Amino acid sequence: MDNILDKNTRCVGFTGTQVDNALMKSRGFESYNFWPDSAPKPITPEVMAVRLPDIVSIVAFINTHIFKEAVLLQCTEGLVAELQTFFCVTLVTRSSPHNAFTRLDLPHASGQYKLLVGTEHLAFRGIDYRAPDHRICLVLTLPFATEREYRQALMRVGRHGDECIRYRKEGVAEFDPDETLKAQARHHFASKLTKAKRMTRSSSGLDI
Repeated sequence: MDNILDKNTRCVGFTGTQVDNALMKSRGFESYNFWPDSAPKPITPEVMAVRLPDIVSIVAFINTHIFKEAVLLQCTEGLVAELQTFFCVTLVTRSSPHNAFTRLDLPHASGQYKLLVGTEHLAFRGIDYRAPDHRICLVLTLPFATEREYRQALMRVGRHGDECIRYRKEGVAEFDPDETLKAQARHHFASKLTKAKRMTRSSSGLDI
């Protein structure tokens, strides 16, 4: 983006990230938030419940998939240490390159596919998990803070028409409803505040 943003350039951009929005503003571009009167209902992919009461059942479950497809697992840091005694684990963190996992359809020489593990929600947001010629298995064992984060996690796999299968640990909530409402309220308030500031600037003759 640094290479194309110029105050003398006329362009329209659509973005959903606060980072891009802040960068656009810092370069002198006007920014607007769009709130449709009736937003379409988000699509919820199919997610199957699976019983995973302990480490033994989790290891057995991974073993049934790891020789057929890559596994993307969401779990606690404590479980990562235990899994490392059974598998070659690739830990996904907020510093992982977004395009580091675009060929998960390629197995190791041992015949196993990758086991990717994320312990923080950023591992399930903004990273491109791809298996163009195969399938990815997503396994969620913890609730997310908000509904938005949960949906983002579900859509980390099955991108661009890739095959995938999604599981969620039985008995675990998808997300925290209270935190979801708080996040929606913050977003709505921020949008209203931005609109009010823009109207104030316009009435003062600051915006052209």
